[in-house]
Amino acid sequence: MTVKFVKNIPFTVCKSMFLYRLADIKTLPQCNELDEFIVNNNIKNISKLIINNQYCSLEELKSKITSAREGAEQYLYLAVNKFYIYSNVNTYFESTATDYDFKLIEFCANLLSDQYVLVKHHTEPNDCGTLGNFVYPVTTMFFRRYA
Repeated sequence: MTVKFVKNIPFTVCKSMFLYRLADIKTLPQCNELDEFIVNNNIKNISKLIINNQYCSLEELKSKITSAREGAEQYLYLAVNKFYIYSNVNTYFESTATDYDFKLIEFCANLLSDQYVLVKHHTEPNDCGTLGNFVYPVTTMFFRRYA
């Protein structure tokens, strides 16, 4: 019997049913929400930070938000896929929120509170990963820099 090792096996990446049915990224609720916010508030320049394509620790999230904060002029849009956020340590974060979504929003808002105010946020309270959250971030926040 001869053993043969195959280095690469060609395969087609499987798409989720949600992604398969998604005709265009512009049809996502978050894209529409961002576009509406820009139009309704007559915003010319908005900085965006989207955490969606890889796992991100709380420390990495903090670092990315801090960097985005420095580059934003007046508005900052933050979209986070809550299923990709984790902690390497037993992080204690004092919060009055009772669910994970609002704790995440509170965490982000506290990081920006010295320069920004949270003007709008959106979550899907019944989301358990079935609303496409492994494809796009459901938790979104809009921040405005203090005048």
